[in-house]
Amino acid sequence: MNELKLRDIVRLLLFILIQVLILKRIVISAPFLNLIHVFLFPLALLLMPFGLSRMTGLFIAFFAGLILDFFYDSPGVIAASSVLLMYMRAFILKWLEPRGGYIVQSKPALGILGRRWVISYTSIGMGVFLVAYFSLEAFSPVYIISILAKSIMSFLTSMVFVLFYMFVLYSGGRNA
Repeated sequence: MNELKLRDIVRLLLFILIQVLILKRIVISAPFLNLIHVFLFPLALLLMPFGLSRMTGLFIAFFAGLILDFFYDSPGVIAASSVLLMYMRAFILKWLEPRGGYIVQSKPALGILGRRWVISYTSIGMGVFLVAYFSLEAFSPVYIISILAKSIMSFLTSMVFVLFYMFVLYSGGRNA
């Protein structure tokens, strides 16, 4: 667990707090807009260092997801979605790997990997999390239209928050 720095742990806890105290309370009661659920929490998992071992990442995702499940009254749904995201993260990173590879001590950051890579990486990761979350929440193929609608609407809204964070607030990089 020495791959993690205090900053990563603080960011994860801060994202959990933001998710529970602010984003969970966003309720839009207009027609078709009630499908929107804003998630920023998965970004904290996506921003973990490249050198983080898979087991450590899965462990962190599971327990962070359990904390959120407690507040969302969704027994295991967020934890399972988070674990799937962290498991798939290795495949996503491999698929998007630049020619020179990654600097193991660094993290996903705009300054190192560029806009296109950051948008692709966060989009794929958020998509995996949201589809898993809404599929597990409904837990039936009967609701496929609802699952897809919620996933798409939530993806679009969540990505606004994710990209704002990545392009405006996050410095990232080797020493971050």
